[in-house]
Amino acid sequence: MRRIIFLLFTLITLHVQAQKTIVLTDSLKEFIFEGESYMILEDKEHKLSIEDMQKPEIQQRFVLNKKAYSYNENITSTYWIKFKAVKKARFDRNFVFESYSPHSDDLRLYIPYGDNKWLEKRGGKSLFFYDREYVNKNLVFGLALDTGRIQTFYVKVYSENHSSFDYRIKPINYFTFYNTSEYFFLGIYYGILAIMGLYNLLLFFSIREKVYVYYVLYVVAGMLSTLTDDSLGYQYVWFNFPELNTIIGHHIAPLLLLSTFVLYSREFLHLKDSFPKFDRIVVICTVVYFVYYIIQWTILPKYLHFRGMYLLPFIAVYIVGIRCFMEGYKPARFFIIGYTIIFFSIIITILLIPQRKTFFSIKTYRLETFKVFVI
Repeated sequence: MRRIIFLLFTLITLHVQAQKTIVLTDSLKEFIFEGESYMILEDKEHKLSIEDMQKPEIQQRFVLNKKAYSYNENITSTYWIKFKAVKKARFDRNFVFESYSPHSDDLRLYIPYGDNKWLEKRGGKSLFFYDREYVNKNLVFGLALDTGRIQTFYVKVYSENHSSFDYRIKPINYFTFYNTSEYFFLGIYYGILAIMGLYNLLLFFSIREKVYVYYVLYVVAGMLSTLTDDSLGYQYVWFNFPELNTIIGHHIAPLLLLSTFVLYSREFLHLKDSFPKFDRIVVICTVVYFVYYIIQWTILPKYLHFRGMYLLPFIAVYIVGIRCFMEGYKPARFFIIGYTIIFFSIIITILLIPQRKTFFSIKTYRLETFKVFVI
């Protein structure tokens, strides 16, 4: 009787832990990795290799994904992702594997072939950009599949920042359509920013008011921030210097965006001359954040980091803008309308970044990546 109970318990456990096989058909446009379609293994010591994946004791360490949004919760560890796929499409139907987390430092896809042999494909922001298999802002690899046979694939990823396991499999024809459309709209986006920046620079040379040059600097800072976010800066600007990805993305772009926005806001609202008390509040909040930033990147433990501190100067500017309008400065209403959209975009951007699970963390929501930058 005990053996029967044990057998039933084992079968139930295997059913619960069963990994789903990804089925690739002719009608498939995109498969999104989620739920039980993959398994995760955390390698804290960075010692495991693709050959180790064949060992039973290593296979037992894989945990079936149960989360709607998974990421490398421990940024000091290497993570292995295992998924199974079967091609039930035409023999000439080709697919690609795409990562929507382009800020991963090192990502490798292992494709099986022959007898226990593996083809390694590598990408990441720590590598030279044009060494990628697909020259694309995302990490894209060709996915070789045998028709009708279930194959097991592995992804090895290491990232010094929190990076989601947001992976997709797409047929090559749909990927081409999607990729062309994405670059087209990104071109429109950056074109609008460039035109607005140039227009305000010409206004500054004509009128000589500082508010216009501050606005130009703010637009440039916004462009730099989004160039690091979508990896286009890595592709077109500093492609020979991959080490700049972390420096610009984590330090220069956020600080420059905050500084230029505060300068522009103070000048537009005439805080220094008309509302000196409000001006002091904005300056103090900005200085507080910069002091916190220095402490954060020098002596403050990572589990005490709080990304919400970045919002402090923006909140102060928002409240001060409303107070200026209430005090009779009518142009402030235009600032409030535009800034309301900006403020929500900043909150969304912070929510898009996975947080460490600490007392200071805010809840992480799964949102599709998009840009919101008001000009």
